[in-house]
Amino acid sequence: MENGGWPKQAPFGYLNKHDKNSAWIEVDSKNGAFLTEAFKEMATGKWTLQSWAEEAYSRGYRSKYGNQIARSKWNDIFHNRFYLGETWVKKGDIPIKGAHKPLVDEDTFTQVQQVLRQHDKNKQHTKRHKYLLRGLVHSMDADSLCWAETNNKKNISYYRNRKKVNGSQIFYNSRDIEDQLPAIFKDITITKKAHQNLRKELIALFEAEASGDGELKKAEIRLAKLERMEKPAATGN
Repeated sequence: MENGGWPKQAPFGYLNKHDKNSAWIEVDSKNGAFLTEAFKEMATGKWTLQSWAEEAYSRGYRSKYGNQIARSKWNDIFHNRFYLGETWVKKGDIPIKGAHKPLVDEDTFTQVQQVLRQHDKNKQHTKRHKYLLRGLVHSMDADSLCWAETNNKKNISYYRNRKKVNGSQIFYNSRDIEDQLPAIFKDITITKKAHQNLRKELIALFEAEASGDGELKKAEIRLAKLERMEKPAATGN
């Protein structure tokens, strides 16, 4: 409101209060101090949003339903200028000084924004592995197909099988598997008949993967690329 009030639900760390004549925002006696601590912790740069969500839960802080406060919720909290003591009438307005008590100072809030921007930059630089044999790797150990998976924390990509052998899950490092491809392809010759059969199988595979027009278009592009790769290798009758 223009006088610095807040007509909506108070953010986490605050409480809505009212009497017969007025309404106001008050710091939550339990969660208010924790929000101040949370901003200071995030400003150190030692936490990601996910690790802080887990840490907050381990310290006993819960959502109003008793669950872990989600990573996305912490992202909203750390970007919310309401904790600086500011308010606004509607989204997009220039914030003004509110009537409620701030839970974080300007320097700490600014440092948190820098930390979060750095996290976003790191995400953009993360390279996703392009699995060359997705849906094609067959495990002899488990006698079934593997699926592709990346462990971002360990920066490892692998082909994994759902079955267990002798109580252990089956993993194959994707680099170990894919490094064998050049030697294998070097010795491959494809007859005209085999080429036709392979094309039919690829069409069936891509159609099965396609879940909509966009995916089908991608499948057709992939098929065209494979055909260009196959032509030099095709030999004989």
